[in-house]
Amino acid sequence: MTTIYLHIGMPKTGTTSLQKFLFYNREKLLEKGYLYPIAGTNITSNREPKGYSHNSLVRVLNQNTNQKGDWISRCEIWEECKKEIKAIKPEKVIISAEFFTGPGIYNQDIIAMTKKLLNDYDTKIVIYLRRQDEFLRSYYCYLIKFLIRTDIKEFILQWKYMADYYQTLELWENVFGLENIIVKVFEKKQMKNSNLFHDFLAAVHLDNEKIDLKSSQKIRENISIYSGKAIKLINLIDKVMQKIPFQVKKDRYESYFIRRLILNNTTSKLMSYLPTNFICTEELLSKQERINILNEFEESNGLIARKYLGREDGKLFYSSIDEL
Repeated sequence: MTTIYLHIGMPKTGTTSLQKFLFYNREKLLEKGYLYPIAGTNITSNREPKGYSHNSLVRVLNQNTNQKGDWISRCEIWEECKKEIKAIKPEKVIISAEFFTGPGIYNQDIIAMTKKLLNDYDTKIVIYLRRQDEFLRSYYCYLIKFLIRTDIKEFILQWKYMADYYQTLELWENVFGLENIIVKVFEKKQMKNSNLFHDFLAAVHLDNEKIDLKSSQKIRENISIYSGKAIKLINLIDKVMQKIPFQVKKDRYESYFIRRLILNNTTSKLMSYLPTNFICTEELLSKQERINILNEFEESNGLIARKYLGREDGKLFYSSIDEL
């Protein structure tokens, strides 16, 4: 039976870089019996680059959840993917879609649909977990580009359910079984050779040292490292603009271009060099706020470490609060 490694994220754990790496090394991987399907990578939206990920497989499930009729017959993109697998007959398949752990997909019905579509395969779930304070900050910096109109503290209150990794793992475990869940930690000191690509290939039982894989210059990490001052300036502008009687469309239109200008790499970098107390400080979360976030998830992180990683000490993350 063909084994499918379904990489489900989390977001902001190097997923884009990993997907590009797998995409550009597709032929080399295939020589070793690993298929990274083309089907599922071609449908895109205007918010993400064309290709690389299999997020389209997630979209079609989410769109069909509340529709009547035979949803399987409408999942043509899944059928295309399965036809590709059948035609090539690989020993193993890698599918990567961080949308499985994105907003709005915390739905066991969608996971059950995925299981049903993959019933003919031995499916393993691969997930990377990032320390919660770093994850929430990075995800906020990413979403601020798309007109999120809130500061980071309000954002965390609304989105911190995504950082409850134990809850996420339980949803997948209930459908696929504990023995099929592969948990990895997004920390260099916990990765093979301190490298995400090497670590992922080891997780799917592929010895990358025996194949000549290329790290193309096109493969760059999609990391949202914006100046904290730049983001705080956007928060301030948003508050001001909300009080100005512009028409909604004009308001959003102008705000969009203002924030794109501020978040420009050059502008953001220059702002980070402003004196610490000029307008605002650089940090988005204080050390104590980071500690509070980690304390909130300490118990559930311990459960993950013991249950999924076999660590009796219950330690999931090894980096300290001072390591950024």
